[in-house]
Amino acid sequence: MRLQSHSILKRIILLSLVLFAFSAVPRSSDRILVKIDKNQRVNIDESVVQDVTVIQELDSCWIAEVSSEQYATLQQVGATCEILDPLPAAKVYYLLLAASDQIHAIEPLGHLTVIEDQACLFWTEGEDFWDLLPAQIQVKRLPERTAQRITFATEKQEPVVRLQEETLPNAKVLQMVGEVAKSNLSAYIQDLQNFQTRRAATTSLEAAGTYVYDFFRARGISAEYDPFTFSYQGITYATRNIVGSIQGKTVPEQIVIIGAHYDSTSDQPFTLAPGADDNASGSAAVMEIARIMSNYSFDYTVRFICFSAEELGLLGSRHYTQEDARKGETILGMIDLDMIGYAAKVNEDLDLIANNPSEWLANLFVSCTGTYTTVSVLKAIRPAAAGSDHSSFWDQGYSAVMGIEAYPLVNPYYHRTTDTLATLNMDFAASVTQAALATAATLARPVSTPLSPTNVAAHSVIVRSLFSRFKTVLLSWKSTDPTVIGFNLYRSTTPYVNFQRINSAPVKTSDYTDRFLEPNRSYYYVVTAVDGQGRESNYSNEVRDDQKN
Repeated sequence: MRLQSHSILKRIILLSLVLFAFSAVPRSSDRILVKIDKNQRVNIDESVVQDVTVIQELDSCWIAEVSSEQYATLQQVGATCEILDPLPAAKVYYLLLAASDQIHAIEPLGHLTVIEDQACLFWTEGEDFWDLLPAQIQVKRLPERTAQRITFATEKQEPVVRLQEETLPNAKVLQMVGEVAKSNLSAYIQDLQNFQTRRAATTSLEAAGTYVYDFFRARGISAEYDPFTFSYQGITYATRNIVGSIQGKTVPEQIVIIGAHYDSTSDQPFTLAPGADDNASGSAAVMEIARIMSNYSFDYTVRFICFSAEELGLLGSRHYTQEDARKGETILGMIDLDMIGYAAKVNEDLDLIANNPSEWLANLFVSCTGTYTTVSVLKAIRPAAAGSDHSSFWDQGYSAVMGIEAYPLVNPYYHRTTDTLATLNMDFAASVTQAALATAATLARPVSTPLSPTNVAAHSVIVRSLFSRFKTVLLSWKSTDPTVIGFNLYRSTTPYVNFQRINSAPVKTSDYTDRFLEPNRSYYYVVTAVDGQGRESNYSNEVRDDQKN
């Protein structure tokens, strides 16, 4: 009897071990949340990660969702890949940007995993954690998926560089920059502060939204409410982004956005959250830029957006960008202004945050700042700096940058009841507003004389001979300006920058053939119009050659 019992016990132990081993390996139907390092020990073929669902890019890694088969493949090729949650189904994840000394205050609130310096993955079963989070922590509600694709770093780069690039000033942009009024910025910030609090889920925030809407309409700017709902402690609330718009004259489908969030928070969020720096300062800049640009015409459409519920995880910009992506709109670039009024020193730098695909826009911002203002800019490629509305645009694959007074933050009044207008340096705020205005106007392009060409298209074919192979690009465009007598063609191998003229004399027709190009390289083109006085228009919209073998 004892031998039989011993045999049964052995079988039970063996069965338990088998079941444990099975449960430790994700089933084929499971989805797994993982951390994939950017700097891999081995070369990873792109095909291994091309279908991986990206949730969030950080500075050193990707947070992604994979199938069990994808995870097994990553393991087989020796990829550095760590499981964060083996069962992510139906969970809402948050990215918390917190200093190391704040971690102890978060840990009791839910499931917390430190991913990299000051970036934590957090989830919980309920929503009661909001009022228990330290007010100084930045929060982003992570999407279920983004439009980003995993890439791996080929070499370690310094996180911050200073650029001194300059461009020749445009007379209209120079005039606009000169119209920025410090007194207006102070008045707008005071008006927003006077609502006492602008915490999402309060009537004060909605009243502040109406104030911004009425401001746009009073200046002849087309304005609309962009409503959405969110849940807080089991109750559904309705709120609104405020969207002003100037329709483009030449290529209206190309859209430039300058935005800021107008909600606020503090350690007494429902009663007193003046939010002068965070983020009445950014909202005031958007309003002042809208006031000035409304008196000019641009090739591209310009939108001025004040986002709601940023402090609850970027909910307003998340809603807006998801809708834009669903509509298939073409957003050329987005400038996010978040906290631009506090100066820790006399000659404060503006920190400019971008991810790698948005670096061209950051470079343009630096260039325009150097041309039109005296403010110094520090550019940083920091994908983990995802605590503001620019990050929602990154999620959908749009180019976006954030301008902020300092990153990491140094404002001692941040998310406190003492964040008031009296603590701000309005000379610095005005300089940043000028820099953002110069960049937005340059990007949107004040309407030129003559008018820019439209409907630019590029199609390429690969030409093969016995001993060679090269690409030919066929370009076409339209022009309705009767003063135009010819066109110039510009080509680059990099989007948005470094265009070089490729024709020796103005082209008289509305088509051109660019020959003998490298077959495995992509090319980008813009076209300008030339009138009888020799004046040259703005660049047309940029097009990439569309290869057809």
